[in-house]
Amino acid sequence: MKFDRDQVVDFFEEMFQDQASTVMAEAAVVELVRSGGISAGKGAELLGLTRWAFDDLLGRHNVPSLELSPEELTRQLLPLADRNQTEGA
Repeated sequence: MKFDRDQVVDFFEEMFQDQASTVMAEAAVVELVRSGGISAGKGAELLGLTRWAFDDLLGRHNVPSLELSPEELTRQLLPLADRNQTEGA
C-alpha cells in the first residue's frame, strides 16, 4: 500500500492536533511568564493547571517561578539573617 504526502499529513494532523495545540499553548504561556508579560499565577489559570503543576512546567522550561523583586527578597530574608546572628552570638 502506498500513501501520498497529503494522506500522511492529514493522518498526523488528526492524530496529534490536540497534543500540538496543548504544546503550543504551553509554550506561549511559558514565554509570557519568562518575559514578564504575565504572572505565573495567571499562566496557571490560563492553562487550567494548579499552581504546583504550572511550577513544574516552568521548571521543565528553565523558567523560575519565584516572582520576587530584589527588594522583596531582601525584606523576606532579613529576619532570617537577624535570627542567625542572634543564635550564633
